[in-house]
Amino acid sequence: MINSYQPQLAKIIKIKNENPIIKSFDLKFVQPKMQHDFGFIPGQFIEVGIAGFGEAPFALCSSPTEKNYFSIAVQRIGPLTERLHRCKAGETLWIRGPFGRGFPEIKEKVILIAGGSGLIPFSSLIKQHLAEKTAGQLMLLCGGRQKNDLIFSQRFSVWQRGGLKLHLILEKKEKDWTGPVGLLPDLVSQVLGGADYEAKLTKAIICGPAQMYQSILRSLFNLGFKDENIYLSLERRMHCGIGICQHCAIGSKYICKDGPVFVWSEIKDIAGVI
Repeated sequence: MINSYQPQLAKIIKIKNENPIIKSFDLKFVQPKMQHDFGFIPGQFIEVGIAGFGEAPFALCSSPTEKNYFSIAVQRIGPLTERLHRCKAGETLWIRGPFGRGFPEIKEKVILIAGGSGLIPFSSLIKQHLAEKTAGQLMLLCGGRQKNDLIFSQRFSVWQRGGLKLHLILEKKEKDWTGPVGLLPDLVSQVLGGADYEAKLTKAIICGPAQMYQSILRSLFNLGFKDENIYLSLERRMHCGIGICQHCAIGSKYICKDGPVFVWSEIKDIAGVI
């Protein structure tokens, strides 16, 4: 059993630029037994540390079916992430986890709504769904300010060939962009408003910047989605990963232990939750 309190060394085996401020890192535990025992659910996260810089939580973006490595994607926003962006293949990082509650299984139609880096944890779910060919249908609605903000864009065609229904929107019009322009809630209303589905039997999962949650929730309610079929990832609030520091406390819940994925019906009455 993996001890969540004990960091383990993992080697960087591949680094890829996903956009101007986000890099993905493929990692493999130095101890083969650790790699063999490591398993996770899409939506869970790990703590990644560098001596002298501390540690921070990062969503896993690889599929649990990929047993030879696991992946994170890191946005450059502070000292630790700046140091991570300077890392080279072959360097080692300290890893704890996985932690938290992940996404629901894809057993019916599921709509993923991702703003900006919110696509990072969804990548894990999409890859698992396509690899395992699980029952149900998956649709991704994704938005960014401009094309350079979209991450994993080189994977989009592969995901679509695997059966993912993909819809994109940009906030700014670009000369080589032929898709819709506007905000992500606009895309939700446009695509789902004309879709052939039963809202009562469809799940929607939201992940992205905090400021988009309220408007997307309103769009979903207007379309007939029920509280118990809407899920939110609140990963931005996490810190220690094990419920000790209390930085992520919301009401009586800890995001790192009770989440980061929540059903809206269980948190909607907590003041300031989004």
